[in-house]
Amino acid sequence: MLYPENFEYKIGFIKIKNLIKSKCISSLGKSKVDDIIFSNNIEKIRTELKHTEEFKHIILFTENFPVSYYVDVNEYLTRTQDIGKYFVKEELLSIRRSLNTIKAVLNFFKNDEENNYPELRKLSKKVGYFPFITDSIDLVIDKHGNIKNNASKKLSSLKRELSGKETGVSRIMHRILNSAKSRGDVESETELTVREGKLLIPVPAANKRKINGYIFDESATGQTSYIEPIEIIRLNNEIKELIFSVRREIIKILIELTNDIRPYFEDLRCAYDFLADIDFIRAKALFAIETKSESPTVKETTNINFKRAKHPLLLLSNQQTNKKIVPSNFIINNKQKIILISGPNAGGKSVALKTVALIQYLVQCGIQVPVHQSSQTGIFDNIFIDIGDEQSIENDLSTYSSHLVNMKFFTENANNKTLIFIDEFGTGTEPLLGGAIAEAVLEKINTIGSRGIITTHYTNLKQLADRTEGIINAAMLFDSDKMKPLYLLETGRPGSSFAFEIARNNGLDKLVLKNAESKIDKKQIDFENILKNTQREKRNLKSEKRKVRSLKNNLTDTIEKYESELNDVLKKKKDIIKKAHTDAENILQSINKKIEQTIFEIRKNDAEKERTKELRKELKEFENSEKEKRKIDQEKINKQIEKLNSKREKRKKKKIPEKKYSKQKNTDIQIGDIVKIKGQNTACKVTHISGNTVEVASESMTMKLKKERLVKLNNNSQNSYYKKRSAGINIIKNRDNDSDNSLIFGLDVRGKRAEEALQIVVRFIDDAVVNQKSEVKILHGTGTGILKQFIRDYLRTQSVVKSYKNERIEKGGAGITVVSLC
Repeated sequence: MLYPENFEYKIGFIKIKNLIKSKCISSLGKSKVDDIIFSNNIEKIRTELKHTEEFKHIILFTENFPVSYYVDVNEYLTRTQDIGKYFVKEELLSIRRSLNTIKAVLNFFKNDEENNYPELRKLSKKVGYFPFITDSIDLVIDKHGNIKNNASKKLSSLKRELSGKETGVSRIMHRILNSAKSRGDVESETELTVREGKLLIPVPAANKRKINGYIFDESATGQTSYIEPIEIIRLNNEIKELIFSVRREIIKILIELTNDIRPYFEDLRCAYDFLADIDFIRAKALFAIETKSESPTVKETTNINFKRAKHPLLLLSNQQTNKKIVPSNFIINNKQKIILISGPNAGGKSVALKTVALIQYLVQCGIQVPVHQSSQTGIFDNIFIDIGDEQSIENDLSTYSSHLVNMKFFTENANNKTLIFIDEFGTGTEPLLGGAIAEAVLEKINTIGSRGIITTHYTNLKQLADRTEGIINAAMLFDSDKMKPLYLLETGRPGSSFAFEIARNNGLDKLVLKNAESKIDKKQIDFENILKNTQREKRNLKSEKRKVRSLKNNLTDTIEKYESELNDVLKKKKDIIKKAHTDAENILQSINKKIEQTIFEIRKNDAEKERTKELRKELKEFENSEKEKRKIDQEKINKQIEKLNSKREKRKKKKIPEKKYSKQKNTDIQIGDIVKIKGQNTACKVTHISGNTVEVASESMTMKLKKERLVKLNNNSQNSYYKKRSAGINIIKNRDNDSDNSLIFGLDVRGKRAEEALQIVVRFIDDAVVNQKSEVKILHGTGTGILKQFIRDYLRTQSVVKSYKNERIEKGGAGITVVSLC
């Protein structure tokens, strides 16, 4: 049930219907728009929403859907229902074309092999196509809607006879005209003319007696007469009789054709009803695309969860003026059955209320709405509204009386499946009494279990919502600094009316305002101030949170950017080294082949001196050319390495956001603690303590330092450090020198995969260069494996490496590469 009678007008649904009508192709679809009804049948609603969603897909992703010749033939069918009535040729042409459209639509869904449109396909299966009707029409009329000469044998005979007589008349008329021209009775340029289906000779009025015949007509000036010669009057009469005969035969044919089609009238009405549905669904889909609408999930509840909801009419209006619309979220459930919205005038309270009312009504009419696709809503049996002024002189109703009539209806007819909307609740009478009545009505509605949204300025209602389960306060936010509404809905607290601020902003006299403030109860002023301050502080807090979140995201992006750049550099280095290996192998294979070929040639020619000399010369030339090629390749590789080194140096110079570690006093440093070197940002682990000398290990090195140079980190930072070190590397332990704080750099990469080990070595060498170390050691496995070869190839390409050599450690079964740095 809907209340009041003009419900659709009040919520703006009439405008929505007109917008959908404007997108219909024919009166078929428009009649369906007029027939839209509010429904509480959940399956019907879900199906209609699916229809719209599927047709949106058709509009957006296909181009061959038929949209022409949507003709409403119901009027033709009604007119020819009785025996003896018949379709005229224009109507038959419309029926033929529209039946072709229906056939094309049915074929479109039939050919949907991927089943993209299951609901629309299901709708089309209820409709049949009738080739007998189209074939019968094709026998009678052509593609332009003209009756075919061979529609019947008799009509064909009559048409031939008529054509012969018309040809005879034309021949006689030309003979008479030429004779008149030769006598000078008519001008030499005169041609035959046709009036009312007859061939006539135009003759000057002065000569009209010179041609024997019947004066059929004359010109407006009376200077020209149109003569029908006596010789063709008989023939013209015969032609006229034939025309009547043709007309009678055509009517007979049309009656017979209509009689043949009449048994299919009900089937045709069903087919055209399907075409009307398609036109209607297409119009709804176009409206949904224009308003960016979606189908919320519809459930068997009375809960509402509209996310990013927008009023469709306001959305379209703002699109025309390029204005942004502020979406709102609305939640109605068992805990908050009624939302009580308060806030300043022109702050958006009424728009918020009408948005929910219109969206819920559209959903229950099977129309998509401008909400986020994750929105949900229930089904209501009744929707009641009290919006606007219902003052009536005829019914002797004042504004407040009309509100009371509505409240009476609500309390008597509402139930737990009723959705109620009341705008400016309690206004129109003395505030204290009006507020008391409004409070009682609100308690009654809440007790019944109805859902709803109510707007108000009354403080007693805000206080009632604060202490009553099932009713929740909500506020339309207002920027008191800029004195403008934000159109944002915030639930959980009431809103201030900002009456004095708005009055002051509109220029009301300060003395008047001061006098007004003195007349208000201090408690009321305090209540309003608390609301305003709370609103302001909450808005500022949200703003600060957004700033912090933005800075955090920027910091994360910056760190990821630098890490990505470093990984790119390492990958490019690895690719260059791999290419150098491949090129070297190719060169060796090429040289070996050349040597083998030379030896073969020498043996083949029995070591002839001249031939041997030539082969040696060729071999020497080949050797020189290969050296030249290798020199060029090496120069290219060196240039690439220089570019990578240059890029890495630039990266080092960029200021990377510093990691924040919380510091503690260094007096209680123990083995296993995480510390930071003063003046640096690297966290290290304490591995050994000897007096005032502490050995620490970082990701790529070990070093001995005095306690004064270290700062212990707090527990949170230590936990963070251990998490980050979980995938760390093994550090060589060397405690031979405890006497000073010289740095001992060593790296153990045994057991690592070659690619992983090479990345660690790259970072290790970088750290050594930054800390100005002259020598470092890299511990790896014995033999000539790929790991050792990778390390050597990398060191050979680095300009910071002065020299390197391999040493063997017999006891550990391992090898060490000693690297001297510039």
